[in-house]
Amino acid sequence: MNKHGKIFRFLSLIFICLLVVSLLAACQQETEPATDDQEPEESTTDDNEDTTDDTEDTPPVEISGWKNPTEPIEIIDDFERLKWVWSNVEQGVETDSTEVIYEYLGTEEIDGAETDVIYFTAKGDEAKIWIDKNGDAAKVNVNGETIPTMIADQALETVLQAVFMPFEQVENQGIYDFLTDEYDDAVWTSVSEEEATFGDQEATVTSIEVTVGPPFREVERGTAIWEIADFGTFQMVSGYSWKDYEEEGTYVSYELKDVSLR
Repeated sequence: MNKHGKIFRFLSLIFICLLVVSLLAACQQETEPATDDQEPEESTTDDNEDTTDDTEDTPPVEISGWKNPTEPIEIIDDFERLKWVWSNVEQGVETDSTEVIYEYLGTEEIDGAETDVIYFTAKGDEAKIWIDKNGDAAKVNVNGETIPTMIADQALETVLQAVFMPFEQVENQGIYDFLTDEYDDAVWTSVSEEEATFGDQEATVTSIEVTVGPPFREVERGTAIWEIADFGTFQMVSGYSWKDYEEEGTYVSYELKDVSLR
């Protein structure tokens, strides 16, 4: 395969990932409006002690150092390494999964200017990116071949959109707002905790089953499972999925595998 073939293979993979995400979002928004028979599900029941008035007013995880990188500067400043898996799920069955690895490689001068060098790999394809102090791509290398300068920024944007997709979903679901008690249209119904290890980092992971509406669910309410990892000095989402899409729906799930801070 020639160098242009390698480059376009990688970019095609990224575009396909973004297309899948956009299609899944459209499917979620086209669900039928909730009927009157569904409305009682929003209220709490006697069997769920965690859903009393007192607990509804107090989110189950205390946030003291939230991290959810949605911009290059955020992932560069905070993380030396991240590894995660996002999967497509159809009718409760995982149909495809993608493991993404991010690594911070250090600094390097490009044309006399210092840049941060970062690296991503997904499904056997690799991207090495030199980012200047303005956040622009000074150089992009895909599968060992350098992208022409005239399209480097476009290539950077395409790669980063796919890389940041799980974290953008965290933002879209309103998880931080819920945990900081700024998201009123959510009711949590159960909580569990366990200890977990992510690379060389240990964390207490709190799993929350929560019924949410807007902004992520614009038409009807749905039940999500959010996993929040508390590393002591910071917290971040370590996983999410949808409980009420198991039989009919299609969605993207996310699972954090490895964390290393700078």
